[in-house]
Amino acid sequence: MIKEEVLACGSFEIKDGKQTRFWEDTWVGQRPFKEQYPSIYNIARQPHASVASVLCSEPLNISFRRASVDEKLQEWLDLVAKITNINLVEVSDHFRWNLHKYGVFSVISMYFHKINQHALFRHKLIWKLKIPPKIKIFFWFLQREVNLTKDNLATKNWKGSLKCCFCSYNESITHLLFDCHHPKEIWKMVYLATG
Repeated sequence: MIKEEVLACGSFEIKDGKQTRFWEDTWVGQRPFKEQYPSIYNIARQPHASVASVLCSEPLNISFRRASVDEKLQEWLDLVAKITNINLVEVSDHFRWNLHKYGVFSVISMYFHKINQHALFRHKLIWKLKIPPKIKIFFWFLQREVNLTKDNLATKNWKGSLKCCFCSYNESITHLLFDCHHPKEIWKMVYLATG
């Protein structure tokens, strides 16, 4: 899992093609071929083949479980056009880390990528807001979904009831702030007061 996350944040510069996976690594374009051409990836006989093993012969060393027709044929022709000018040389492939301007892996760049990956808004923006610090901290917790709601407590082996104290639904951050009937009334009052 970690390896896949790291590889997804970088791309390969092809030299001998032995360390780079043809379908699963990014080496032509911004995404791997399995994402660019999912319909032909799904019928490929060797989805884990290396670039070297595919480019070792003419025609390309790829076979499919079914015939490539219609849109699959068009995708295949498009893919082949992208790689026709690739020539392999006797030097190891080079991995470039796309989250750092110099292309070198750093823990801090991976850290910031992970904490901002599913954020509703960037953490730096929270701290620039002109609101009291306790509200900033509350927003920061909301962004990371670490507020101690009953669903989060249950993941830490808490044995209490998961039901919301205002209604019969299970308590979660979204439910407690937006879906429950009490917060909805509060949001209506805020709307009426502020327009």
